[in-house]
Amino acid sequence: MLGFELTQEDIKGILADMFVGGTDTASTGMAWLMTELVRNPEVMKKAQEEVRRVVGKKSKIGMEDINQMEYLKCVIKENLRLHPPIPLLVPRQTSESIQLGGYHSPAKVTVFVNAWAIQRDPTLWDRPEEFIPERFENNDIDFKGQDFQFSPFGTGRRVVLE
Repeated sequence: MLGFELTQEDIKGILADMFVGGTDTASTGMAWLMTELVRNPEVMKKAQEEVRRVVGKKSKIGMEDINQMEYLKCVIKENLRLHPPIPLLVPRQTSESIQLGGYHSPAKVTVFVNAWAIQRDPTLWDRPEEFIPERFENNDIDFKGQDFQFSPFGTGRRVVLE
């Protein structure tokens, strides 16, 4: 299928890349989340109150608990908006020549989508440089690849999330 044989060393390298890539994006995202909570103590207080109200003294937290924490979901979305784990999405190649935004692009050109810039675009977001989780309250914007102004994991059929 590949046209060449994979050695055991090749497979080890691929698996190591997958492991490091997965843990690096998760740990970086968590570090940014903690940074934003420290920078925004009122957000941290509100999130803590919600967690304490929903979880209480339980020793185990289940999906039913997480699904009740609406403000925490907003905090996570806002963190992903400001600090996308994949700032430049997976490159694509144009299948035909196109005219977009006054620019001509011939067929078979590699195109990178800058999620970081889109998610901080002042024409799409009010006060885009500020950490405001409330912007996600009472709206359906999600990170499953259908809302192009918020696409930290990619968009469309090939979204990384699914």
